Amino acid sequence: MNDIQNKVWCTLITSLILGLVVYGGVTNIFIPSGTSLEIKVFSFKFAEDITSMFTSIDNDLTVLHGIQNGLALTGKIIWSGLKSVWLDYIQGFQEDLMLKMVWLILGIPLEIIKNFFIFFILFFIMIFKLFVLGGNNYQIALAVSALILPILAVTLYTIHPSKSKDIRQEW
Repeated sequence: MNDIQNKVWCTLITSLILGLVVYGGVTNIFIPSGTSLEIKVFSFKFAEDITSMFTSIDNDLTVLHGIQNGLALTGKIIWSGLKSVWLDYIQGFQEDLMLKMVWLILGIPLEIIKNFFIFFILFFIMIFKLFVLGGNNYQIALAVSALILPILAVTLYTIHPSKSKDIRQEW
């Protein structure tokens, strides 16, 4: 593909990723009634803001619920991660002026790295907890739809036209 086609595909994939993240962030996760998903690690409640976004249904979980849950979980993990990075960054400022200057520069990268690992682990814990709630078709739909955004992100990374490619071709 030439450079113009790559840019068009990158724009389409970026728009799709943004749309799926927003859609996932504002929708609910469906669970069967009577089920409570609580995530505890060493008696510490983990990710309370995500667990409050569940919707109980009286029926069994279907393929459509699996697709919905996978997209909603991915979107909620991304939104919660971004919110957590910002809140931790704001709360990290100290009284000392020198520490404020250091945190101003290093705070965001440190919080991004820390929260990436926390929410990466949380994503797989939540997938596992949601995975056992439904039948085989639900489980397949959940797994595939939860991987749509990461696959699109990897695709975007591989086809993105970068300036370094142009420089190497000129040499």
